[in-house]
Amino acid sequence: ESLKGFVSWLIYKKRENILRFLCSVSAACEDVQTDIIFLTSIFERIPAKEYQTMKDFMKSVIHKSTIGRNKVHFGVMQFSNDQQRVLPLNRHYSKEDMSKAIDEMQQVNKSTHTGKAITEATKYFEAIQGGRPDLRQSLIVITDGKAEDYIVRPAAALRAKGVVIYAIGVLDANPAQLLEITNSPDSVFNARNFDALKDLENRVILKHRRQIICTCASYFILHSHSTWDFKKEKADLVFLLDMSGSIGVENYAIMINFTAELLKSFKVSNKFVRVGLAQFSDTPAHEFFLNDYSKEEEVVSHVLRLKYSGGNTYIGKALDHIKNYFKSSTGSRYGVSKNLVLITDGDSYDDVEDVAERVRALGVEMFAIGIGNFHSLKLLQIAGDPQRLFNVRSFSDLENIKNKLFETICKSKPIPEPTSKHNSIFRLHDIQSG
Repeated sequence: ESLKGFVSWLIYKKRENILRFLCSVSAACEDVQTDIIFLTSIFERIPAKEYQTMKDFMKSVIHKSTIGRNKVHFGVMQFSNDQQRVLPLNRHYSKEDMSKAIDEMQQVNKSTHTGKAITEATKYFEAIQGGRPDLRQSLIVITDGKAEDYIVRPAAALRAKGVVIYAIGVLDANPAQLLEITNSPDSVFNARNFDALKDLENRVILKHRRQIICTCASYFILHSHSTWDFKKEKADLVFLLDMSGSIGVENYAIMINFTAELLKSFKVSNKFVRVGLAQFSDTPAHEFFLNDYSKEEEVVSHVLRLKYSGGNTYIGKALDHIKNYFKSSTGSRYGVSKNLVLITDGDSYDDVEDVAERVRALGVEMFAIGIGNFHSLKLLQIAGDPQRLFNVRSFSDLENIKNKLFETICKSKPIPEPTSKHNSIFRLHDIQSG
């Protein structure tokens, strides 16, 4: 018990620095469930030694994970134009069996049809093929050449189902195509040769585990006697996105993709993290409440379909509208943290301080992201705390704050279960807002 308390203190002080420790040593992370499929398109034109290096890379990643029927499941898919060899997620539940199966893999020939391969891989994440769609799922693509078919649509379709894609390029792999596959520079890894895969090993593992740090850490602390609260398995998370004219279509697309990728860091479901979203310019525009969707792929799909309108920036009006998203009738829950993420590129035409206070009075922690060079006093009034205020120079810099924003949201605390007096106050809010 003293060890658990010590680890809890370390998480509080230096969470980023002990990520590796948490997810490789702690028994907490042994219970994190996730599905991971390797998709390889490495062909017989490379020497056998290089092919073996690629197989050793996969085995090493597997051996550094916790495999079991109720833990991590691995699958492998080897694909070419006219051949495919599949090791489904429910075939082996031990590191030894997985390693043996990988050792038995043979090189394949023909062309690099990565788009077709991703389409085929999609079905192996489904329950009928041994996948667990209600859990976090990841595809790790390893390729040594340029794709000869269309990859954007198949990759986007898989991401829309909630699958996080990582792309590892070796030798002649096309960097632009790797980015099209992942839609996130943070999920692209380049190796100048096959020997360099060894250097990427820990980076790939750490990147994947950072995606599940909240689940990992919350489990550990909830099963210890630490008094520090880290219940980010359950949260109500609402986004408020600026779609005013100053943003422009290109930057709007970047913001939408950033939002979709950030969502994949959370365990989105009706039981765990619920998500709501609205947009705003001159007037707020409703998109979906916390109880409208119960699956990550549904939420991500809606986000990627959002439409840009233009107009002026009225944040105060939008905040007044967003109060409705934290009512029990629209899916908000007692006993879990309530979070609002605002993203904007301009100063508000109306006042925000009073309405921000009213939102905070509902137990909502607000995170404000300001893009560009403008006065951030109003954003600070919204966030209420400098630690929940983020500023970036351009939309392309949003990716640089994703991990920090994710971790800051993870720190938010749930409001206490209401007493009968508090309950009447919240019911009054529901009536007045309805």
